[in-house]
Amino acid sequence: MGKLFTATAPSTFQETIQRSKFIGNLIPVPSMGDVHEIINSTSSKYRDSTHNCWAYAIGLDNVQYHSSDAGEPSGTAGKPIEGVLRKYNLTNVVIVVSRYYGGVQLGIRGLIDAYSQVAEQTVKAANLKESVLKEFYDIELSYKRLGKLKNHIRNLDAEILDIKYGKEITLTLCIRSSYNFKEFLDAEAGSGELTYEFVKQDIFL
Repeated sequence: MGKLFTATAPSTFQETIQRSKFIGNLIPVPSMGDVHEIINSTSSKYRDSTHNCWAYAIGLDNVQYHSSDAGEPSGTAGKPIEGVLRKYNLTNVVIVVSRYYGGVQLGIRGLIDAYSQVAEQTVKAANLKESVLKEFYDIELSYKRLGKLKNHIRNLDAEILDIKYGKEITLTLCIRSSYNFKEFLDAEAGSGELTYEFVKQDIFL
């Protein structure tokens, strides 16, 4: 899939198409547990609309997509919005497009084009940045192993967050997860002069 992007802040776009008013809202979402709360709160804000259709993308290693037509004909709203998320390689965002029916039937093709167009313009109104999944480790190692560790991470997207010098060296490190850092630590641990604990994964802009 290559690089993935997310929004640094919500964005909104509004357009009238064939007398129907469409309002697109893009909202960053930190985790799967926040998705439906954001969808519900945004839909509630536009509760007087005819439809609140939506799609979301969440995750980095294996992006999950889901969408809803919210009463529009099947495949005319949610999937076109989701298609925009895929087109722009977005993740950890929700897009809700609210429609106020203006009395003119748009037809299947017209609905698909309208929801896709409004979703895309909502994305274009957002400030996007690359999303990076990083891993955090607590590491204890001998002094003679420190040089090898630093050489290994020198050209990687890594940062030593904390380091303490005692009988052994203890440090906390974060590194971009795509570098298979755990395999390197496993190999080093075989020497008996390094131990580590995986702490967490987190998403950064």
